Amino acid sequence: MCRVKTRESITNNNDLQNLVIGVLNRQISSFLKDEILNTVVYYCEGSNLDLDRKSLSIIIDENLDELYVKGFIDCRKGEYYPQLPF
Repeated sequence: MCRVKTRESITNNNDLQNLVIGVLNRQISSFLKDEILNTVVYYCEGSNLDLDRKSLSIIIDENLDELYVKGFIDCRKGEYYPQLPF
């Protein structure tokens, strides 16, 4: 896993994508998409990228969809559950 950049260190879309994946991969209990969005918004403060909540929400949705398809998370009634390997 790479070092996740935050705040003013986020300079491009790859940094942002790594932040989103890093936040999602660190979840150990159930979570809501809005909780992830709030966390990502917090860690993006100070970045020079033009980021709004709607754009970040779309990026998070795409990552959640991919993690669901690959079996890394489960979703029930809008609540996500990490599928831990043990």
